[in-house]
Amino acid sequence: MTEGASLTRKMFVGIKVPPTLASMMASFWNTNLINDKYMLWSDPDDLHITLKFIGSVESSTVDRIEDGLGRLQFQTFKVILDGAGTFKDVGVLFVKIEKSKELSSLQEAIDEAMLTNGIVQNDSRFTPHISMAREESRASNNAIAQHDLVSRLNEFLKTLPSLCFTVERFVLYETVSGHYQVTRQFDLGR
Repeated sequence: MTEGASLTRKMFVGIKVPPTLASMMASFWNTNLINDKYMLWSDPDDLHITLKFIGSVESSTVDRIEDGLGRLQFQTFKVILDGAGTFKDVGVLFVKIEKSKELSSLQEAIDEAMLTNGIVQNDSRFTPHISMAREESRASNNAIAQHDLVSRLNEFLKTLPSLCFTVERFVLYETVSGHYQVTRQFDLGR
């Protein structure tokens, strides 16, 4: 690194899936014996709902981002799992999250907090989801469809004891060595 250069960090804001639910969701590929060399399955500790992709930011900006997020005040609320789906253009298998006023309001407030720190909104529409897996390469010839994973995941979700959880906090994450590290948590209902 050259003198005066600043370290950058890859960041995003999300809602961590509770460990018990994450473990149950991760059992999907174990109980269905899905061992496809073309699929990369999410680590259960990394399961989350992305609220805002920030991207690479200078380390000096992280304190300002944390300060802006720390000012947000929201009550706890529930999110509901709403079936399976895919983003075919990027080969991602995901669990849909039912849209709610509370979830949308939190996401919009986070967008606003980021704008004050010079982090622009992306053009994509907010689609709340939990990414379960992605195709390792587009050479897989559509591994998701090949294994009928959407219908199998839909059936699996019906077996879970609950399709909802209470959001008590949101998290500022950093991507480190392919995993998501919690930088700071922000409690709701304070």
